[in-house]
Amino acid sequence: MPNGFNARHKFSLKTCNGCHARETNTGFTHVGPTGALSPFLATGVANMFTPYNVTDPVSGLVRPFYEIRDRAQHLDSAANQSCVFRSFDRLSASPH
Repeated sequence: MPNGFNARHKFSLKTCNGCHARETNTGFTHVGPTGALSPFLATGVANMFTPYNVTDPVSGLVRPFYEIRDRAQHLDSAANQSCVFRSFDRLSASPH
């Protein structure tokens, strides 16, 4: 798979219409008016180690997402690690 597909995916995922549409295969909101979660989030709530798989809209590559697991790890790191260790954290894959 050419690197251009990964660059396109990462760039698109950082945009509103990428994250909240084709890149995650969701409607524009991940939480509906009744509080229902999109499959993108709900999959991780049931089991944080079960990926939510999305077929890339351009390359056709199946991309696994572990959104709830990743958010839990970042929250745990922020709450329980010293600033010295936090400097080694990976950057979040999503802007929010």
